[in-house]
Amino acid sequence: MITKKRIVLVICILSFLYLQQRCNLNPGGNGVSGSISESKKYGVFISEYRPLKNPIKINDTLKITVHEAWLEKTWAYSNDFDNPDFNDSLDTEWQFCITTEEEDIKGLNSDWSIGIEFDRYKSMISSGHNSLIGLVNTIPSDTIEYLVQQGRSYKNKKDIVILGKIVLIKKK
Repeated sequence: MITKKRIVLVICILSFLYLQQRCNLNPGGNGVSGSISESKKYGVFISEYRPLKNPIKINDTLKITVHEAWLEKTWAYSNDFDNPDFNDSLDTEWQFCITTEEEDIKGLNSDWSIGIEFDRYKSMISSGHNSLIGLVNTIPSDTIEYLVQQGRSYKNKKDIVILGKIVLIKKK
């Protein structure tokens, strides 16, 4: 027998699913793939990268475990999630993506930063609980390297403390 509670429950579940789907789509908003297979599915994949040693040890206390690392074309969400939009103005930038462990990037952009002075093309930011993204303005040949600095930014460059670096090489 159908009760009012069941009807309300079904309406709530359907509303939640509808809203969740609508939140995932942000037409015109910058997109980022969650994995190499997703990047390939969207047709934006360029190349895969791997660390020289995994996890990457930045210093005695910081490490980044690389599950996947790849370079992809920049893209934007469309109304159809499976078919991203491409904009000619985005052809001058690419995005470098890394999936890692959530605990590896705790304190990122407060205690430590990937990149110096948040240079748009020399830094990475968190793009999710366990992922990083950085823009590049030229497609790298074989190696991508990011310096890791203590803190977030400094007014005086002489105060910058380099903790280590992240180096990844193109998978052949």
